[in-house]
Amino acid sequence: MMALAKCISHTKNSLGYGWNEEKNSVVVYRNNIIGENPEEITREFKLLQDQNYQCANNTISVVLSLSTKNKIEVDDNRWNLIINEFITEMKLQDHQAIAFKHQDKKHLHCHLYINRIKADGRAYSSSYIGYKSGLVADKISEKYGLARPMEMKKNKERDSKEIRNEILQIHNRAIRSLQVKSYDNYIKLMALNEIIVKAVKSKNGNLNGFRYYYKQQNFKASEIHRSMSLNNLHQALYNINEGWPEIKEMQQKILQNTNNQNENFEFTGLLDAVCELLRSTGHDKAPALQNEEWKRKKKKKKRKGRGI
Repeated sequence: MMALAKCISHTKNSLGYGWNEEKNSVVVYRNNIIGENPEEITREFKLLQDQNYQCANNTISVVLSLSTKNKIEVDDNRWNLIINEFITEMKLQDHQAIAFKHQDKKHLHCHLYINRIKADGRAYSSSYIGYKSGLVADKISEKYGLARPMEMKKNKERDSKEIRNEILQIHNRAIRSLQVKSYDNYIKLMALNEIIVKAVKSKNGNLNGFRYYYKQQNFKASEIHRSMSLNNLHQALYNINEGWPEIKEMQQKILQNTNNQNENFEFTGLLDAVCELLRSTGHDKAPALQNEEWKRKKKKKKRKGRGI
């Protein structure tokens, strides 16, 4: 079982998503909640949340999901036991909570919503909540005989070590042998070595990195080696310590000029054009990037724990 936890502010909308009849939603857990629809439950949450006006993200949203490789049947009663144990291990048993089981996907999963504010007005600490929830989920999975993502991840890393090393060696040779270094030339050279490199973009269209397909397996760059991360790859190809923020800001415009049929190569081709502009003129003088918003300094974000 995998757990993804975060603190949110849009309580009513999230509860509405949880109580979605189109997803065959079923309430499998309640704690100190009597409401029968999202509006009523939101009001119940708000009665306590109003006691702590300083806490903006005052609802904890957790997705508990079973792997498709899971062999143990989990009915509503078992879900209730699992969620109750999860909440107890997270020390949230004194908080209002409700959980919905969704059955619209191959893997069963539950959306659990917990009021971050206790009856005394104090807020539950959000420090590393994603990381802690993952550890708790793994512990419960072991107890109930459920497929454990942490164990599956370790097994995958062990079984794929040799092939990941192959990709890393081919990557290093490609970087050294490129006469004209660019994303497009790098991807083409990797393809000649039977490795397909595809751009990975986030939901809002930003480039997150690249995924490598080789011998019927595929890996994120970070799963192969940290030297293949997006920042490190960018520096290896263009040797630009400055300018990456401007390139990130250009991605939406690049995507608007990319057609879906050949998206991967068109995207990297346009990305190369921006990089060449920065390399030849300097990131602070590139005429195509003269925009005050693109010049703003990148603020360092506090690192948060992630689910496992």
